[in-house]
Amino acid sequence: TCGWLLLISCDGFQHRIKCVKQREQEVVALVDEITSPGWMLPLTGEVILMGHSFGGMTSLHAATLRKQVVAAIVMDPWFMTYKDDIFKLNKPCQILMTEHFAAEMAAKYPPTWCSEKECLNKFIRMNPHTDLKVLKDNMHFNQTDHVVISPDW
Repeated sequence: TCGWLLLISCDGFQHRIKCVKQREQEVVALVDEITSPGWMLPLTGEVILMGHSFGGMTSLHAATLRKQVVAAIVMDPWFMTYKDDIFKLNKPCQILMTEHFAAEMAAKYPPTWCSEKECLNKFIRMNPHTDLKVLKDNMHFNQTDHVVISPDW
């Protein structure tokens, strides 16, 4: 698979993998806490996770680990940190990709983006409840502002 050799040799990549794993454990602990009996807020016991970039991958990873998580909304998830379990999500998932994130990844990291696209396409194929939207004229670092500046999107 193109991209893996390049990324494994990059400074910081292994550190980022560890960060995603730690975040995943923290999100799972939070899901367990807020869906436990006696939690201060009345919840239905169902949670939707949402995340951007590494947070998007964290959401996908954590969603595979807890049945209380019924759906995920992810923005520009960086699939290069994936584990095989995300391909078995089998829950509704909304993926919001920015047009410029895809173009930037392809320009800066061609081998990486090749694997990134492969992972995204595989995820969509294996999870029929996935909806992909590409946000035109939007960029990775301001994507989380998109809902605020475009409430009718």
